[in-house]
Amino acid sequence: MLVNITFDDEESLKYVDIVNIPDEAVGNLDEVVSEFLKWMFDKTNNHKYWVIEEGKKKYCSFTTEAFIDWLNEFVTKEEKATIIAISSRQIDETLPVIFF
Repeated sequence: MLVNITFDDEESLKYVDIVNIPDEAVGNLDEVVSEFLKWMFDKTNNHKYWVIEEGKKKYCSFTTEAFIDWLNEFVTKEEKATIIAISSRQIDETLPVIFF
């Protein structure tokens, strides 16, 4: 299933990343996004998206690629999620949108 991902807010939606997410991961998209964000901001996870200041994990800096990598490592079994387009201005408003 194609999905728009954006880091813009809903009122200023100008650019989206378009991703293809396997149906097995789309069943409850809100739940999948929630699980990703829990994983992302869990300080016990030593992933590459942490910004370290004075030796401490302060916050995460991530792009759509992080979400796709997480899906492919922890959620999808057979078919993998892929990025179709980055920073596209071609916004298909019929597709679901994930706001980060």
